[in-house]
Amino acid sequence: MTKHNKIINYIKELIPGAKISVRGISMELGVSEGTAYRAIKEAEAQGYVNTIPRVGTIRVENNADSDIEKFTYSELVNIVGGTCIAGKKGLYKRVNKLFIGAMTPDIIEKYITPGDILIIGNREDAQLVGLSRGCGLLVTGGFKCSQDIEVMADEMKLPVILTDYDTFTAATLINRAIYFKMRKKEILFVKDVMIKSPLCLKPGDNMDIWKDMVLKTGHTRFPVINDKGDLVGIITTRDVADSGHDELIGNIMMRNPISAAVDMTVAYAAHTMVWQGIELMPVVDGKKLVGIISREDVIKALQYMYNQPQVEETIEDLLLKNFEAVFEQNKATFTGTVPALMLSHGGMASFPSLSLLMAAAGLAAVIGNKRYEAEVENFNIFYTRPIQIDSRIVILAEVIDMSRNFSKVEITVLSGEDKLARGILSVRMFKSR
Repeated sequence: MTKHNKIINYIKELIPGAKISVRGISMELGVSEGTAYRAIKEAEAQGYVNTIPRVGTIRVENNADSDIEKFTYSELVNIVGGTCIAGKKGLYKRVNKLFIGAMTPDIIEKYITPGDILIIGNREDAQLVGLSRGCGLLVTGGFKCSQDIEVMADEMKLPVILTDYDTFTAATLINRAIYFKMRKKEILFVKDVMIKSPLCLKPGDNMDIWKDMVLKTGHTRFPVINDKGDLVGIITTRDVADSGHDELIGNIMMRNPISAAVDMTVAYAAHTMVWQGIELMPVVDGKKLVGIISREDVIKALQYMYNQPQVEETIEDLLLKNFEAVFEQNKATFTGTVPALMLSHGGMASFPSLSLLMAAAGLAAVIGNKRYEAEVENFNIFYTRPIQIDSRIVILAEVIDMSRNFSKVEITVLSGEDKLARGILSVRMFKSR
């Protein structure tokens, strides 16, 4: 285990609320301060710790994937640019929900529950109700709290956060932060789709064991691990060709195979598998094998995710709404008007948005109605002219060369008789089923 992973594991085992420092970890684990600093930053990126001005770095509660939109009190301090003046020992706790106290204390009491945060101004009666119900306080408008409130919050370990923002602005900042957290929910990771605890072989196994596993499972590709569970290779039918029944797996396996980390995105894994021509990829946590993914698995996962109603439209989707598409054999024609979404600050169609539309047309020409998946390998735009808003344009994409795995597409953008842009798109293809 590397020093970096050792520090990460050490941080994970700390109780929520524990303070963390570079020097403390350096002395405790016998590592350099630079190594400790980098590991702490990695732990912060993973959501295990949070750094708060004038408080320090603390271990926070783990955030389950289903609760990704929830924040700790410490994160809220940073979101609203605030200061925690009391209840600092509770900063590691997660907030269940936000509640704006724009009503009388008796009504507030009916709706709040322990673990909430009450967004309130300088109304001490409402602040007392919030604390008595087990809620933290976010005091807006630059107001202060009384000594009694601070003492009560310290005793109950309920954070009291002050911010100069008004209630509306503070709530807007928090909602924006929640939105960006929710966007992460739409990203599929390898750990979400991998097959856990896969069947494996050992280097000391012979060909007879491999054949038995093939007969039992119908699969021909298996990861190879050592006695510690570390990935050391992978075995496929290509590797076993012309091997005798007593041949050892360790002698014929492919060593140091390409693998995926558990936190790698499925999109990146799919790209790697297609680019490298891999059908099966082991998934590792450090060096230990924790699962496998197949090319079919990642394609199905991406297709399923794109069809979910909660997935928001991409920029490409928004742009393509303004265009009608016609498909022919190895051709695609997109016709539509230039929307305001495509404009640059100068009032013309921006180059990035135009190139995105051209690439979409090129991919459509390649894929058509065939069972292909395709990805851009290279795009060379060698001619472009300014395009005004509301101009009606036609994007013509025609395949000019196609092999088993690659295609080359010529793309032309027209407005009437005028040629506005031209480019050549190189595409890598692979079958989706």
